[in-house]
Amino acid sequence: MLVAFIRDGRHLLAQYFDGQTFEWDVNPASWRDRACAVAGRNLTREEWDKFLPNRAYRRTCEQWPPGT
Repeated sequence: MLVAFIRDGRHLLAQYFDGQTFEWDVNPASWRDRACAVAGRNLTREEWDKFLPNRAYRRTCEQWPPGT
């Protein structure tokens, strides 16, 4: 398999030995936006403390109200 970043640095191309080529979006902002769309909410404070301990709570999805 051959792998290379596209010049924009936000996409990765992977070409397999059978000739198939895939483009992967590796832009963190795109992943965040997709996660917010799928979840439809921010993390609750309990979830935040569990998965992001020792970090101050903040909204990650601006379109949704803060978690309760």
